[in-house]
Amino acid sequence: MRNFIVAIAFIILSIGTLYAGVIGDVNNDGKVDLAEAIYSLQVAAGVYPSIDSGCILIGKGAWIENTDYAECDVIESGGLNYVCLQSHTSVTDINAPPNQTYWTQLALKGERGYQGPKGEPGNPMELELPYTFTNQVDENSVTLGDVSAGVYGKNANSNEGSLGTADVGVYGKNLNDNEGSLGTTDVGVYGKNANSGNEGSLGTSNAGIYGKNQNNNEGFLGTANAGVYGKNANNNEGSLGTTDAGVFAKNDLSGNWAKLGADSWALQAKHDISGNQILAGTGDYPLKAERPGQSVILGQSDDIAIQANNGSINTSQNINAEGNITAGGVITVGNNLLEVPTDRDIDIVAEGGIVTKGGIKAFGDIYAVDFMGTDGHLWTKGDIKCGGKLEKSAGTFKIDHPLDPKTNIYSILL
Repeated sequence: MRNFIVAIAFIILSIGTLYAGVIGDVNNDGKVDLAEAIYSLQVAAGVYPSIDSGCILIGKGAWIENTDYAECDVIESGGLNYVCLQSHTSVTDINAPPNQTYWTQLALKGERGYQGPKGEPGNPMELELPYTFTNQVDENSVTLGDVSAGVYGKNANSNEGSLGTADVGVYGKNLNDNEGSLGTTDVGVYGKNANSGNEGSLGTSNAGIYGKNQNNNEGFLGTANAGVYGKNANNNEGSLGTTDAGVFAKNDLSGNWAKLGADSWALQAKHDISGNQILAGTGDYPLKAERPGQSVILGQSDDIAIQANNGSINTSQNINAEGNITAGGVITVGNNLLEVPTDRDIDIVAEGGIVTKGGIKAFGDIYAVDFMGTDGHLWTKGDIKCGGKLEKSAGTFKIDHPLDPKTNIYSILL
């Protein structure tokens, strides 16, 4: 048995037959080519293949992705040696060993040797915390057991992060000072933009999602009392899907508020200081306007279109109604007519009196009663036309007569 060395590749080859000339030169051309080297190894194994070309073997170490390989380059892959058959650029899953189009096996991996003697165990090092590992090349560092965190890290770009801090499970901050946290004491996820000051949270104690911008406008999704809640820098607030309304809005400065889709009303709006409010869309009547002690109702019933409670009805225009006109106070009409234009028996009732300069026209009864329940007054500078009787229970009728230059009033006792 003889050995020969291909010096360029530093590979030791064994052959069983020695031919004349250069060792391993099977075809006697004065050099050992690739095929001859492989042939020598195969002959040593008892196989005698044919050879038809030659080259010098060049060792390239382990096979590497995206590397240019030339014919006769020798690489190692998976514990085996391969020789390149044609030039190419290495790509995984395309021409990597053992692809037989580009590579041929040069040597087989031998049996594993005996286990060597076990070395002496090393001495464990006691690590005093906090301990910082620093990369001297790019100044990346990691600290274990930091005073404020279990693990703290910072890279060369000043991006930093912590695990197991006093307040959060995970904390991160980049070179723009944008920061984020996971598992804080108040929220599941928290993030803040350093440039704009906008911040947001997921899984807060008060809402599913919380957001706040640089103008201090803030909003919540999934609060305890509303589906959506918003509040601006002036403390004006609004809600969608609240417990008692579809939409709620409030002005912080005035205290005025409004509701849409409330429990009993489609719309409710209230002036905070005066207590005046408008209610619309109830089951009893479509619209109600209130102030403390007074109210006006539209569509009270089939017979009453307008009802005023504890107040006067004042208008400079005609009052026309096909139903009763009822007021807890005075009914006052400017220079126009107070009229109930119908042939039905309809009443005009005013507990505080009826005052009109344009006359009164009614086919029903006209009642004027003061606030104490005693007889009130009916004053008119126009005509009183009556198709029936004009009656009184006591007192006199006083008529302003133009022929009386002194008083212009005639008292008629009936």
